[in-house]
Amino acid sequence: METLPYVILAVGVSFLGIVAAIRFTLLHHEARNKVTVLILLASVFWLLMSALEVTSDSLPTKLVFYEMQFVGRLIVPTAWLILTMQLSGYERWIKRSNLVVLSAVPVITLLLIFTNESHGLMWSNITLNSVDPFLPLNANRELGYWLLILGYNYVALMFAVVIFVRRVVASRSLYRRQAVPLIFVACVPWALSAAWFVNPSLFMYIDLSPLGLTVATSITLWRLAYLPGADVIPVAHEMIVDSMNEAVIILDAQSRIVELNPRAQQLVGHNLSDALGQPVERMWAEWAGAKKELDSGTERVKEVSFGVGEEKKVYEMQSSYLSGITSERPNLLIILRDITERKISDEKVRLYSKQLKEHSEHLEELVAERTKELRVAERLAAIGETAAMVGHDLRNPLQAMTSALYLANRLVGSEKVEDRREAVELLNMFDEQINYMDKIVSDLQDFARPVAIEPTETNLADLIRDTVRNARIPENVDVSMGFQGDVSNIILDPTLFRRVLTNLIANAVQAMPKGGKLTITASKEGESLTVTLLDTGVGIAQENLARIFNPFFTTKAKGQGLGLPVCRRLVEAQGGTITVKSELGKGSTFAVSLPIRMRRPWSKAGC
Repeated sequence: METLPYVILAVGVSFLGIVAAIRFTLLHHEARNKVTVLILLASVFWLLMSALEVTSDSLPTKLVFYEMQFVGRLIVPTAWLILTMQLSGYERWIKRSNLVVLSAVPVITLLLIFTNESHGLMWSNITLNSVDPFLPLNANRELGYWLLILGYNYVALMFAVVIFVRRVVASRSLYRRQAVPLIFVACVPWALSAAWFVNPSLFMYIDLSPLGLTVATSITLWRLAYLPGADVIPVAHEMIVDSMNEAVIILDAQSRIVELNPRAQQLVGHNLSDALGQPVERMWAEWAGAKKELDSGTERVKEVSFGVGEEKKVYEMQSSYLSGITSERPNLLIILRDITERKISDEKVRLYSKQLKEHSEHLEELVAERTKELRVAERLAAIGETAAMVGHDLRNPLQAMTSALYLANRLVGSEKVEDRREAVELLNMFDEQINYMDKIVSDLQDFARPVAIEPTETNLADLIRDTVRNARIPENVDVSMGFQGDVSNIILDPTLFRRVLTNLIANAVQAMPKGGKLTITASKEGESLTVTLLDTGVGIAQENLARIFNPFFTTKAKGQGLGLPVCRRLVEAQGGTITVKSELGKGSTFAVSLPIRMRRPWSKAGC
């Protein structure tokens, strides 16, 4: 079989093409690379179908493979045209609507090919080759074949080549050398196809265009994958200049216009075709002002203004000299950037900043004045609140003392034992009210004045026992004490700590109106001392736990709400902390933690 070498070559090249496509797909994911892979796969499919056609001498089998070739044969020119647009800077043309139009002709052509037996628009009288039945089929090509297959393929190819060559010619020499393989991919396969049409017997009646296309595309993919910079898209310099938002003007040595981009044409007021070669002062009315700025100073970037009134525009002008091509004198490149909006914005910002500064100064004065007024008002309010609470709490014991004193005066001279006993009870109540009033005054003093710390070596166990012994504890409250570690030589202020214990014991007793148990423990661990008071009282609601140390907060009908704030103040003055845990109906635990040795044992702390 004479076609066997071609079959072996086609299968080998197809295998290499598939490997190249897979390898390249794994390395590159850009849109243009995907289109290149599509061209290669379509070429491989075309080549394989061509090889399978010449492996059989059966007309129906060869006809199937002959028709299948056109799937790849029609995909290639469309994909090549899309790739050319991507490489030439015409991506904006690649829209869904345009892709639908480009795909319409190949789809219609394939439908006509696969239904040719019913209409004969593509070919007729198809037979086996008379020389060798293994060679490609003989067919009379009809009008549809010439128009939809050859016509579409060559029109798409020529259109792509024109676009690509136009872009490449205007690009730098590096990109021109880079573009040679792509032009080879486009031209060589179709040149082989054209040679086959002119003389089919030249290659044993086998169209070598799919073989050439597969080889050329594989080489291109190899270059893109492994040669650095080979996938850089060439872009013509005029595309860059034309798309710039700045006005670009180039003058030759005689100040004649050499180049104007679209923005510059709007600025000058003339098209490039009218202004080309003309003196710039004749075509541009504002040239005198621009030249004056160019000649003044050595700065390359300057501000210039053109127009008057509402038509006034501000530009940032940058100039540089280019080496002359036909003259020893350099050309002048002028770039003007419209900064009118920026200048207007800057001016607005400056005015707004000035106004804001003025308003800020006035606002600061108002804030300072209002702050001063608020502080005075807050101070007066606090004084008023404190005075009202203290007045209310002192009035009750004073009234009770007045009544008790009146009754005691009447009963003290009585000869009856019952009257004298009642007089003694009244005097005892008188003493209790005095102690309560003394506590109010002491709490206020402890809360308001600076705390003076006088730490001394103290036997903490004796201090706690003495404080409990002197506290007013009802008979229905059982008190127990426990000590862990050596707490006999603790350095602290005994007077302040006794005050803290007295307040905490009083709170615990008040929390157990029906009686209960109060447990006081002291422990020494490392450099820390902890004293806890655990009661079995009514407990504290969770929503009040965060507020019990706030001044004047109390849930009791009697009291100013200064006991716990005073405790915290006295503890913190000694470098310690006080915490609380509580549960309604089960009781509360207050824990006082102090350092064994205070940070500044002989200083005075003020809060």
